[in-house]
Amino acid sequence: MVTELSRSGLSTPIDRDIFRAYFLRTMSENKIYIEQRPEGDYAVRQANSERASAVAPTQEEAIGIAKKMFPGVKPHVERVRETAQGGRDKWRGA
Repeated sequence: MVTELSRSGLSTPIDRDIFRAYFLRTMSENKIYIEQRPEGDYAVRQANSERASAVAPTQEEAIGIAKKMFPGVKPHVERVRETAQGGRDKWRGA
């Protein structure tokens, strides 16, 4: 990674630290999740958020809202049915 950063013109340790902090913050902000709430509807959430960015009655609508609110970000969708391969704690891309 150091060679990649050096090639990009970030030659000093301070520049690399700033770039790394920005990169990690940006990557965590780009994670969007669609989760079923106890009420039965679906919440659109950003990573590490306490509140939902939006709520929709169906998973399909929540996916559509997430794609409009966060263009270019592929939301992670909670599985809402039990499968032989994985339980509800598994995520799929939308």
